[in-house]
Amino acid sequence: MRDKLAIKALYTKVENDLNMKESKLAYELQQDESGYKNIRSMLAHLDDMESIFILLGRNQKIAYINIAGCNALETEYDLAVGKNWFDNFILEPDRQHIKIVFDKLMDGKLEQFNTHTNAVLTTKGNENTIRWDNSLIKNKTKDIVGSFSLGKEQITPNDMNTITSICAYCKNIRNSNDQWEILEKYFSEKDGLEFSHGICPDCYREELEKIGN
Repeated sequence: MRDKLAIKALYTKVENDLNMKESKLAYELQQDESGYKNIRSMLAHLDDMESIFILLGRNQKIAYINIAGCNALETEYDLAVGKNWFDNFILEPDRQHIKIVFDKLMDGKLEQFNTHTNAVLTTKGNENTIRWDNSLIKNKTKDIVGSFSLGKEQITPNDMNTITSICAYCKNIRNSNDQWEILEKYFSEKDGLEFSHGICPDCYREELEKIGN
């Protein structure tokens, strides 16, 4: 929960920062023939972020990506900027649908698609699942000229240690500090997961039998 609040606060801070630069940024986003060279200097401070940051133009091309984004895509800045985001980094089964959604957003035909999660394809053929917080960028006349996305890599089975110690009785998990934590706390602090509690059918029947006895 704290992780999600931190991401939300960071998203708001970045959004406010971009709003202050919106006029110049919107102009530069429309100068794709220049290779978006000026945008890199405008947003260089975003390289210090741990979260992924990607700026897309209406043409679906990457106009800026920070270091965290390059690392997530296993690429370099100069090799990523100017490439079509969807054709190069979105999995083929999802590509066409997400392209259509993006184009409708750019044309103002959809309400803003604030948050979503999808897998991205790295230049080395690996898959990373990213949770995105998105916002549109508009020029002085309120025309949509692009979007920015703040992303956080999500845990996948391949990201976890091969062996994670879990108590056979209470199901607590041993963390990297060799301390035992309840499962919910372990994954909440490590990966920002939230839990709700219910009762499965088998346990429900078992508890009813206990009451009956």
